[in-house]
Amino acid sequence: MAAVLGVRQALRGAGAVWEAAGAALIVLVWLAFLAVAHRRIRELAAARPPGLAPRAASGVVACTVALAVFAVAVVL
Repeated sequence: MAAVLGVRQALRGAGAVWEAAGAALIVLVWLAFLAVAHRRIRELAAARPPGLAPRAASGVVACTVALAVFAVAVVL
C-alpha cells in the first residue's frame, strides 16, 4: 500500500527527482520482501521445514521497518 501511495504522490507532484527515487526505493524494498517471503513459503512445503535463517529473519524485519517508515513519510 505504501508503494502505491508513493508512486501516486510522485506522479501527482511537481515531478521532483527525489520523489521518483523514493517511489523506486519503496518498490525495491517491497520486491525484496516478496522474494524472502516466497523463498520461505517454498521451504515450508517440505515435510520437515527448516527453521528461519537469521539472515532471512533480519531481511524481513528490515523490509517491514523500512516499509513502515515509507508509509509514514508518504502520509506526512
